[in-house]
Amino acid sequence: MLMFSDLDHSQVSLQDCCNDLTQQYQKRYSKVALHKRFDQPAVDFLKSVLAKQLANHPVVAPDCLWNFNRILIGDSCKFSIPEGLAKDYPGLYKGLNGAKALMNLQYSFDLKSGQWQYLELTKATDNDQSHCPKIIDNVQAYDLLIRDLGYITHHYLKSIVERQAYFLNRMPPKWAPLQKHDGKPVDWKKMHRKIQKHKLQFIEIDTIIGKGDNAVSARLMMFLVPISVYKERLAKVEKHAKQKGTQVSEEYKFRCQFNTFITNIPAKVLSTRDISRVYSIRWQIERVFKIWKSVLSIHKNKPVKKHRLECQLLAKFIWILLNWKIFHALSKFILEYSPDNDCSLWKFFKQARYHSYSLRLVIKHKLTFEQWGENFIYPIVQRLIIEPRKDRIPHHQILNEVFA
Repeated sequence: MLMFSDLDHSQVSLQDCCNDLTQQYQKRYSKVALHKRFDQPAVDFLKSVLAKQLANHPVVAPDCLWNFNRILIGDSCKFSIPEGLAKDYPGLYKGLNGAKALMNLQYSFDLKSGQWQYLELTKATDNDQSHCPKIIDNVQAYDLLIRDLGYITHHYLKSIVERQAYFLNRMPPKWAPLQKHDGKPVDWKKMHRKIQKHKLQFIEIDTIIGKGDNAVSARLMMFLVPISVYKERLAKVEKHAKQKGTQVSEEYKFRCQFNTFITNIPAKVLSTRDISRVYSIRWQIERVFKIWKSVLSIHKNKPVKKHRLECQLLAKFIWILLNWKIFHALSKFILEYSPDNDCSLWKFFKQARYHSYSLRLVIKHKLTFEQWGENFIYPIVQRLIIEPRKDRIPHHQILNEVFA
């Protein structure tokens, strides 16, 4: 009932749920009785179902990307919830329009196979770095982890290296890497002059990042940003410095002119020229979050008790994961028969939302999976293909060009 109720939970009432149970399962409950069933055991049950589905994922990895075991991208996504839940899910002092209650989703998946690594409902007040131990515990040899700046610590990088895995990240602006050949700090002014003098597209040097037990060797790659981006960065930094009564150093001003990446991937596996392209695939997770909100309305809710909200969200993610597996089977099918194309996640979930009722018939054994495929999937495969755009290269094309 929770999985296949209206996708917008802000419109679903307890009476709607009772009516659904009566119509679909011939079960009669009063609103009070159903209200009481939204409790901690119900939340725990749905968490266990989601965990089992996370563990049971078909491996449909393409033949390329052989250099890495998995390509793991992850991030967090916040959205406001009713103020009555502020005690359990407090908001932040700044951000998201001053919402008093915020839900935070920690999410990661493997770009090779499509398998979800984890999904958790957490407090927005728990920063991303507090989630690092769970990330590290799941790392396997030859994994490639691509994460946002919010997750990166020296200990995080050291732990990945110790597990014989790889990292690719933007470098936090306050870090001070040392040049490996002489142990001196990177001279950003000198690097800027060199790249300008020789009209280079980028510079790469070998560095040591961190100190003591947390020190790691890494390739540091510097790419000049457009002048408009530099001015925007500098204005932001100077405003922050003025509020604190400090000045921005000349060295830091030169540093603002670079996009900097750090990685322990050998150059023979991933060239400097391809670093920024591969890092750009991290934005796939932002597209996932956008689909969850814009198409599936996970952020729309109304004042209900904590357990009911959690049950609704967990059931929705079980539904999403079920369809996600179907999506990746379709994606593999399209890539096998037409390597230059891929399945659009956005288009697929729009169709999945419209045909949710038919999938429910399969689960209730009133329609076979084969019949469902013939009636609802095969006719629309052609319409699910990503349309080429001049201003954007699809991530599957980037991966194929770099790794295949």
